[in-house]
Amino acid sequence: MKQNYLLNIENPCRKAQWASMTKTDIGKFCSQCSKNVVDFATLTDVEIIRFIESSSGTICSRLTPTQMNRLLVVKPKKNSFQLGKIITSLLILGATESSFAAGQHLEHTAFVVVPNDKKTEPDVSGANKIIERDSLKKIISGKVLERDRMVKLTEVFIKGTDIFTKTDTLGNFKFEIPNDFASDTIVLVVKHNGFEGDTETIVYKKDLPVTNLLINKREVMLGETVITRKRKWWEFWKKKYY
Repeated sequence: MKQNYLLNIENPCRKAQWASMTKTDIGKFCSQCSKNVVDFATLTDVEIIRFIESSSGTICSRLTPTQMNRLLVVKPKKNSFQLGKIITSLLILGATESSFAAGQHLEHTAFVVVPNDKKTEPDVSGANKIIERDSLKKIISGKVLERDRMVKLTEVFIKGTDIFTKTDTLGNFKFEIPNDFASDTIVLVVKHNGFEGDTETIVYKKDLPVTNLLINKREVMLGETVITRKRKWWEFWKKKYY
C-alpha cells in the first residue's frame, strides 16, 4: 500500500448542503452536480488510501482540516501476539505457585471464631449526601465553540435518544443522564443545518461526571479533491510533490 498522498480542496463547494444530500454507501449524492461525494471525514488514512488506489478519475469528497495538506499515514501493526502469549503463561504460572503456597500455609493455620452478640444499626445519616453525589455523577456539561468563539442557542442532543438541550447565550450546555441509560458510550451531537454536517463527541459513561467539556464544531470542506503524490527516493527527476 502506498503512503505518499496529500489531499486538498482548492475550491470548496458552497452550493449544496451536506444535510440535504441523499445518503449513499460511500457518503452522499449531490443532485446539483450529479456526483457522489465520498465522506473522507469519517474514514481513516488507510481507508482513504485504499479508496484512492481503487478509483479512477476525479474524486469529490468531504474532508476535515486535519486531513488536508499532510501525508496520509499508515501505522504498521505491532506483532504482539507472541509477547502476549509469554506474559499470559508467566501470569498463569505465578498464580499457580501462589495458590499452591497458600494451600500449604492453610494446612498449618488454626482459626478461632469469637462470637459477637452485639447488634449494630445501619448508618443512614449520610443517605441524602449519597443521593446528591449520585446525581452529580450523571452530569455532562460544557461549551460549544466554533473557531474559538462561543456558539449560542444551538441544539445539542444525545444520539439515539430524544434527550436534547440548547446552549445558552454563552455557549454553555448541561445534561443529566437518566438512570435507565443502558449504553456505556454517550454520543453528543451538535446539530448543524449547513454544508458541514453534524459534529459528534463521544463521552464514556464510566468517566462521568464530565464538566467543562469543549466541543469544537467541525470545519469540513466539500469539493473536488486534489490528490498530490510525493515522489519516491529514486524519482529524483520529478518534483517533490506532483
